[in-house]
Amino acid sequence: MNASKVVVQRGAAVLLACFLLVLVAGPSRAQQSETNDRVVESLTSCDLGGTTSRLSLLFLLDESGSLATHDPANKRVDGTIEALKALERLATRFSEIPLTIDVAIHGFHGNYETRTAWLTLGTGDALKTLSANAERFRRRNVGLKTDYREAINGAAEAFKKRDRDTGDVGCKALVWFTDGEYDSENNSSLTLGEIDEITDELCVTDGLVDQLREMSITIIAIGLSNKETKSPPDMSLVKAIASGDSVTTLENAIGLPDGQCGSRPGTGDLSEKSDPDELIETFEEILADSLFETVEVRPGDPATEGGHPPLPCTPSGDSCSFEFFLGPWVDQFTIYFKIPASDAGNGLSASLSPPGVSTPPINITMPDGPLQGVPGVAGESPSSSWRMLTGIAEQAGDIWNGVWRIQFEGPGAAEAKTNIELFEGTLGVRLLEQTIDRADPTGFGTVGLELWNEDTSETSTCNKTNYPLILSFTGTGILGTVTGSAEFKPDEACIVHPRFLLDLLTADTTRDADHIDFVVTPSLRAVEHPAVPLLEFGPSHLSLSLENMLTAVLAEGSQLDRTNSSTFETVGIELTTGGRTIACDSSSRYPVNLVFTGSVGDLQPITASGRFVPGQPCTVPAEFLHKLATTGSGKDSLSVTFDVTPSMVVDPALPPLEFKASPVSIWLQDALIVRLSDGSRLDRADPESFNNIGLQLFLGSQRFDPAAGTHVTLSFSADLNGNSVTESITYTADEPFTVPSGFLQRALSDGSGLNLVRLSIQVTPSVESSNDDPDRYPTYEPSTIHVWLHDHLDVRRVGDSELDRDDSRSFADIEVDLLINGQPLSDTDARVALEFAATVNGNSVATSRSYPVGGPYLVPHGLFKDLFEVASDTDLLLLSVNASPRVTVDGSVHPGYGPSVLQFSVRTGEGFPRIVSISATDINDTGNATLTVEVVGPNDGTGKLDIRSISGLPADLPGTITLTEPKSCEIPSKERAYCTVELSASFTANRTVELDVDLALSGDRTKVPGRIIQDSVSVKPFKMSRPLNTANFITRLLLLLVLFVAVQVFLRVLFTTRLARREALEIASRWSTLRVRINKDGYVTAEGGGQMTVDPASTMFATELENRSSSAQLGDITFSISWMRTFLGETRTSRFVRSQRAVIGASSSTNHCIAPEGMDLSSKETLGIGLVGTQFLHSWVLQVSERSLESLADGEIVSADLLVIFSPFDEGGSSAFDQLEEISEGVTDVAGREIPNLIEHATSNAKESSENLAENGPDQDDGDWSDDPSDETDPFSFPPSTPPTAGQSGESSTTDDWLSDADDPFA
Repeated sequence: MNASKVVVQRGAAVLLACFLLVLVAGPSRAQQSETNDRVVESLTSCDLGGTTSRLSLLFLLDESGSLATHDPANKRVDGTIEALKALERLATRFSEIPLTIDVAIHGFHGNYETRTAWLTLGTGDALKTLSANAERFRRRNVGLKTDYREAINGAAEAFKKRDRDTGDVGCKALVWFTDGEYDSENNSSLTLGEIDEITDELCVTDGLVDQLREMSITIIAIGLSNKETKSPPDMSLVKAIASGDSVTTLENAIGLPDGQCGSRPGTGDLSEKSDPDELIETFEEILADSLFETVEVRPGDPATEGGHPPLPCTPSGDSCSFEFFLGPWVDQFTIYFKIPASDAGNGLSASLSPPGVSTPPINITMPDGPLQGVPGVAGESPSSSWRMLTGIAEQAGDIWNGVWRIQFEGPGAAEAKTNIELFEGTLGVRLLEQTIDRADPTGFGTVGLELWNEDTSETSTCNKTNYPLILSFTGTGILGTVTGSAEFKPDEACIVHPRFLLDLLTADTTRDADHIDFVVTPSLRAVEHPAVPLLEFGPSHLSLSLENMLTAVLAEGSQLDRTNSSTFETVGIELTTGGRTIACDSSSRYPVNLVFTGSVGDLQPITASGRFVPGQPCTVPAEFLHKLATTGSGKDSLSVTFDVTPSMVVDPALPPLEFKASPVSIWLQDALIVRLSDGSRLDRADPESFNNIGLQLFLGSQRFDPAAGTHVTLSFSADLNGNSVTESITYTADEPFTVPSGFLQRALSDGSGLNLVRLSIQVTPSVESSNDDPDRYPTYEPSTIHVWLHDHLDVRRVGDSELDRDDSRSFADIEVDLLINGQPLSDTDARVALEFAATVNGNSVATSRSYPVGGPYLVPHGLFKDLFEVASDTDLLLLSVNASPRVTVDGSVHPGYGPSVLQFSVRTGEGFPRIVSISATDINDTGNATLTVEVVGPNDGTGKLDIRSISGLPADLPGTITLTEPKSCEIPSKERAYCTVELSASFTANRTVELDVDLALSGDRTKVPGRIIQDSVSVKPFKMSRPLNTANFITRLLLLLVLFVAVQVFLRVLFTTRLARREALEIASRWSTLRVRINKDGYVTAEGGGQMTVDPASTMFATELENRSSSAQLGDITFSISWMRTFLGETRTSRFVRSQRAVIGASSSTNHCIAPEGMDLSSKETLGIGLVGTQFLHSWVLQVSERSLESLADGEIVSADLLVIFSPFDEGGSSAFDQLEEISEGVTDVAGREIPNLIEHATSNAKESSENLAENGPDQDDGDWSDDPSDETDPFSFPPSTPPTAGQSGESSTTDDWLSDADDPFA
């Protein structure tokens, strides 16, 4: 606060005090005399400066002849003039306050004399005029009577008139100069009549004195008693009138009850001086001291109301001291103390000692101006008793900070009192720590504060004052505003109150906050006395940054294994902040609550919770973990991830500190098993098969599909007799697992891998996730997969020796070989068994044999024996046997090899050729096959082979296969020949064919001449293939597609026909059209403004809507469902995805329509159609005319019609008002969206029309085409009497006459 401002404010306070001197002074206080006290007390009853700003002061001077004796020097005149001067000085002193001091001088003797009008001091020549009038009273001392009735009544009437003239009751004071003797009859002593006048008129209850007191007029009576005369006047009646005290001297003579004059309390007092000079001095002292004390010092008012209560000093012998403490928090001080004039000359003195031991005390008994040697401090003596010191920090410099002392010495020092006012400077509060860890409550009591001056940026330690410092805290907590305060003693460190801080930190808003804001308001007691108010400073707005993360982490050693239920009981959680564990271990100090939340796919989230006391380990509930790991998608997970939401209970009386959820993951230690995918088939002859060996991963028995962000690495290894083949590959979550083709090719391309029937591979999986710590990944054991090779395993005869049914020795040692890709089977791990089967004469014979590794592979001789037994009556030329290999490796059986056909030549007798084998080439499309019979000539002579026909065709063939022509071949003796013939098929197919060929053998040297041996011999299976006919395929595909589309369209037509009929409205439903107002933003109100209302009695039944149909009419609105719109459907997520809904449209022939689902403006040539939706319940249609759109575009409010459909008004349903209120918000929302579109649509159309007109000009005559519709020469024009409109009353439309033609069968 700057010095000039302080002076103004203090002057204002003084002026206000001048007002209050009369009526606003505080309770009674020690004064120089009892007289002064009574006057001041009387002046306190008026609220000068509060309810009034006017002081009316009437000087009433005695004009009786007795004054020649009692006031021979006219001291009453001098006193009045001096009093006027004193009032003028006071008015000038308090000129900044709009106080009006009105003064009048009246006189009295036997009558009341109005000598002057009321004049306002400080204006014009008021003082001069009043003083001149006062001088005239020097000659006004000849009155024969002294009638107090006239004086009191006249004064009362003067004040009443003044109140009427000003309209302001104001404050009133009467300064009454009199010598005190009542004399209304000009007698030397009281007569009975005068006594009656005193008792019955003057002092009676509600008499003249009471009337004056009732007007709250302060009476300052000045007794003009020259006690040096032999008979001084009796002033007891005057004193009784002024003060209300009992009349003592005249009590027996006048007989007043209890000696009281009047029944109301007195409002002043009598001051009686024998020396006129003392009279003037006493009056000025009373007036000046009272004004200063009651207006400026105001010791009776509390400090909170602007007063300055007196403060006792600390006595020590004949001295007494008072101390106060200053610092940068005080800008200015004002000190008042009182040294009564009667004591000032008797040795009572005062001195001021500034801070610093070297500074000598300064005498302030009678200060006047700046104090010598104390910069910034000045003193003054505003009245005879009061002293005032003012200090300004800005001018004081280094001397300001510290303890100041005022010392009183001399008589009465121990009773001295000081009044002090301190003006706050700038004192702010700052944080010493800028950040706090919200998750560590142990730090809540260590947030330090310091004091600072924002003007000088100086800081000081809190609290380095001599007196307590109080800090008030305000912030926002969970229940709203949080307040608190703390008092810090001298030299005590200041901190943010921990409980206040906890209140803030438990609020919901701080859970995710990075700081908290609060306000600290300091206040300081600079004087050790409760009457002096605290120095209160402005609030400091502080922001404390938060480390706001209480992180839940997996406790060390926690493992989870689905196969070990005990691991579900020991998964621990620790709570950390800043890398420190503060909860869920032995060192924790506060209880914590943990909420666990997890999800398993689309299933309902799984939750659990736990409360853990200090020192107790925190564990995840076992049941919660079990559900996560074994339910839904959790069954396939390599890890379990869940959220832990912690909260900490610091104070049971407050909510816990809540924190964000922390994700926690724990890797499952279950075995991750790699298996071969079903259908994986590897064939060396098929290079594509190397790319399709799929793998699957399993957690236990559950299939494992990695989640997004997870990478799986598979390491492959194959050991081929010491030769190791390895490869690793990493797969993303969306990639299929396959064995690398390059790895397979390297393993099978050379060495021992060439002839393997099964490849064994070790696959070691590892898993990584971008969201997890790699150190947490479990290590998985390798899985062994076995890949069978599906190369053809061919069984072939070794040699072509013939079988002799009569010589069983020919059955023995018939050997076959096993070949893979033409190479002998050499896999040392393979165990081979052969299954042999043949059919002769419809009889099947089968047998099998297992062989040691590497063979030899001999056909069981019993097979032939059995076959020949069933064919004992049959000529056999060639025996066909199916040989099916069965390979086992380590107990695992190969999925299956196809059979090989073995053909064995059978001895037919001497002179006959011998059949070795029969085979046929494949038939491609419509081509032929070549049938080849391998034959060896007889040992003697020439043999002959006849290939006669084909038999044994499968029954499911769509045609036949025949020889193009039979053929005969001669075979010379012992020569090998190949007799071929063509096979033709009457059909094409894609299949394998098995058939027999009919043969006949003969020779020229047979044992029985002319004998022929005939037999049907099986031909080795061959294939038929038919290439794709592209044109034929496309034609059939198109036909199927057309048929599919036709069926879909037919079904959609049926569905649309059924759907495009609205549902019937509930019976007794109603409708009404309301007139409304609407602006360009779509805000809809009632026609007269405000909320829309409807009279239920004005609504109509909606019978038109009570039946199912595709259209209906309500008033001007046509409701219809577009069959085509319903058929085509509505676009949804894309232009190619449409859904069918029967949307009800609302249209008008004159207005645009808007409905709950908006408006359709698809055509520029038509009015907008409202989209009601699929039902009418609580529907509405807003109608906006075309011509009102321009007004809307200009920002005007226009009228519109709102059609509303109501549900029935039955007892159980809602009222019309309720239903209208329910739809009102929807009307405004939809209109707010559609009205701007409608305005834009209309504006665009208008602009386009204008551009077309400007470009093309007005319509011109287009040659032969006339615009006249009634051209008689035009056969297609309308006749004059028939305009081209339909539906006119009394006649049908010309264009629709054919619809009603009675002779038209289609009408």
